[in-house]
Amino acid sequence: MIFLNPLFLVGLGAAAIPIIIHLLNLRKVRTIEFSTLSFLKELQRTQIRRIKLRQLLLLLLRTLLIIFVVLAFSRPAIRTGSGVIPTGRDANTTAAILLDNSSSMEVYNEHGNVFRQAADYAIATTDLLADGDNVILLLQSDLPDATTQAPTADLARIQRIIRETKPHPVHRKFDKGIIQAHTLLKNSIHLNRELYIITDLQASHWSNGNAEINSIFDDTYRAFVLSVPVEQFENAAIHDISFRTSLFEIGKPVTIDVEIRNYGSTDLDNHLASVYLNGSRVAQKAVDLPAGGASVADFTIIPEQAGILEGHIELEDDALYADNRYYFSIAIPEQLRVLLAAFSREEVQFLETALAARGTGSGASAIHTNYVNAANLATEDLSAYQCVIAVNVPSFSNAQADRIVRYVEQGGGFILFPGENIDIQNYNRGILEKLRLPEILNITGEAGRDSGLLLFDHVDYDHPIFQDIFEERIRQRAIAEERIESPRIFRSLATASMPSTDTQVITLSGDQPFLISGQRENGTVLLYSVHPGLQWSDFPVRGIFVPLIHRSLLYASATDQDNDRFIAGEDVAVSIPALEAAIQAEYILIHPDGTEERIQPQHLGAAGVLQFSLESVKQTGIYRIQRNGTTVRAFGVNLHPDESTGERISEDELSGKLEEYGLQNVYFVDRDLELASIVQESRYGQELWKLFALLAFITALIETLVARDSRQQTAPDQQKLS
Repeated sequence: MIFLNPLFLVGLGAAAIPIIIHLLNLRKVRTIEFSTLSFLKELQRTQIRRIKLRQLLLLLLRTLLIIFVVLAFSRPAIRTGSGVIPTGRDANTTAAILLDNSSSMEVYNEHGNVFRQAADYAIATTDLLADGDNVILLLQSDLPDATTQAPTADLARIQRIIRETKPHPVHRKFDKGIIQAHTLLKNSIHLNRELYIITDLQASHWSNGNAEINSIFDDTYRAFVLSVPVEQFENAAIHDISFRTSLFEIGKPVTIDVEIRNYGSTDLDNHLASVYLNGSRVAQKAVDLPAGGASVADFTIIPEQAGILEGHIELEDDALYADNRYYFSIAIPEQLRVLLAAFSREEVQFLETALAARGTGSGASAIHTNYVNAANLATEDLSAYQCVIAVNVPSFSNAQADRIVRYVEQGGGFILFPGENIDIQNYNRGILEKLRLPEILNITGEAGRDSGLLLFDHVDYDHPIFQDIFEERIRQRAIAEERIESPRIFRSLATASMPSTDTQVITLSGDQPFLISGQRENGTVLLYSVHPGLQWSDFPVRGIFVPLIHRSLLYASATDQDNDRFIAGEDVAVSIPALEAAIQAEYILIHPDGTEERIQPQHLGAAGVLQFSLESVKQTGIYRIQRNGTTVRAFGVNLHPDESTGERISEDELSGKLEEYGLQNVYFVDRDLELASIVQESRYGQELWKLFALLAFITALIETLVARDSRQQTAPDQQKLS
């Protein structure tokens, strides 16, 4: 047992006062016999004994009354758990406060804003600390780092930080905070080491698979869970989006599939969702959302300009505003630079004509082509181009093949056409093997002959190359005769079986490929089985030639739009083409709130790619990378979907998880309980002052009754004496 106010124990000396008075009343006096008092001998001995017993009982009660009052004021406590028993207020405390400031704390309950209640809890926790105590603050948005890197005694500063803190979109698991709190607490010189977890008990914050958690605490630590109650609330959120369209052009429709989830317990009918592009609403739809379910709404938008377009999807307001917006960007290149490498200039004349024709259209990107003879391909700087088209290149050295592979893996596009001069063995051992394209078995047919004609047998109309350029009825092939017109093919490559990762976009009769596509890391490769001239087919003079070549170029040059969306708190890696003097230029990252940051890219060699590695982007919205005042890349950062769920963890489940960390002394506190008394009790044990106060009251009551009874019994005796 310990005493929280030990100075009051001095008052125990007052318990001797009734005893002293009693002893003084018992002092011996000289006896003088009077004959008139002889009748007193007739008093019953039992009455004398009863009087003495009452006097002793009153003495005992009055002594106990003083003792109980003094003990109540000295606040005795008894330790009920394990661990070291501190010896009074001299045992200082180091408290680690883990404050949940995630976006889910922005909701309201019957007492107001949930986060403000949590912040008040945190401030109340610091009020429990005294001179000599230290505190550590860990905001969930700063994890795994602590907001204060070391324990501090500056409580005013901690309270100021808490008051200025707001809910933050970064989603972090509590295991990171608990591990960091242990790291800082274990080095504390103070005997009392306490962890305060202030949270709305959202279940998604407590999922972890961290191997470091096993019993890192011992029984000298105490944990307090200060929960802010949040009832089930109605909330709809945008969970994810996907682009059904992968090639973006001016004036061409772009279809976006938006997955919207209803996390509430009530059906939401005609819930409005809108699409904004560059600040203007371009589409809107009412969506029905079943309780606890999801719906996918498709929106079609038509970009009206080239460049980088910033967009977002927005839901109507509900209980949690933070998850009602989802940000994205669309990049429509203003120009494409293409390298044409061929055995001779004549072999690419149809390609140059097709690309020039499409490049002058009002709805197309400007296309700039540059021709280089195949013999000079090794000296050409590939970094200046988004796509390389090789036609009838006789062979590739190992160095050339490795260079092209790096170019593709780092985001470049590569389109390969065969010809009469190719070295099949060189191709198979080099460029095809390294790009994981099918091996060439032989070249079938004869140039310029109509014998053994091949025609298109199957077209994958669902491939991005064909998206949005044919009517839906043709894409679904509902009417057999309505197909794209097949060229007459005299001569083509025969290839071995195709890797499972590749797609046969167009196949010929005899199950031979006409066009194969494949993804290699960040880039795209396309393999045609015919020469782009008239020696092997009449493909260049068919109506499909110009759109197919143009779409092939767009597909090979396109960046993956899905990689332009990230989650708040993630590390981000984005890249842009390194054209001309771009490597030496100054790059600025503009955050959604308008703040600017100078960033330095890393040059990734052959593909001419500049990669930007950004640590933990912490705001939701559109980030822009600018070069010389011009935006060259934009990407969206969105809220983690786990923040939208309203599922809560129970106290029993949370106790089990905390026990995994070795925390045995866990106290749950809600707004109906007094935080100070629970903390004091945990530090010093169960306080007994209330018990001693009750005993003092009962003793005083008994003493009053005994004293009154004693007076009533003494009166008749006195009458007899008279």
